[in-house]
Amino acid sequence: QIRHMEGKHQVEVKALINDSETQRNGLTTKIALLMKDLEGLAAEDLKKADLLCIRDVELNELKIKISEMIVEHEESIKSLKARHQTERGSLMKEMLAKERDMCDKYEQEKNDLNE
Repeated sequence: QIRHMEGKHQVEVKALINDSETQRNGLTTKIALLMKDLEGLAAEDLKKADLLCIRDVELNELKIKISEMIVEHEESIKSLKARHQTERGSLMKEMLAKERDMCDKYEQEKNDLNE
């Protein structure tokens, strides 16, 4: 049961990490495209300075979004790991209680047979 639970937990953590990487890669691509766009605009005349400012704001917003997303995913992973540890601890307690109960029953049956 513990191995099954750990496997399930690993799949959940990997899914979170993959989702984070996919989103980060998409945003990184957008940033690269915006940077390329900014470089092209810089070579043109000053009439396009307003567009440069807009692109710069978008770029900064994307950077902030990436930072927030990374923090959010790290917190989700920490929370998931904590939940998994709690579940594992509960399962271990349950298994130990069952084992103790079985031992007690075995001892009782043994004593009953000896009497």
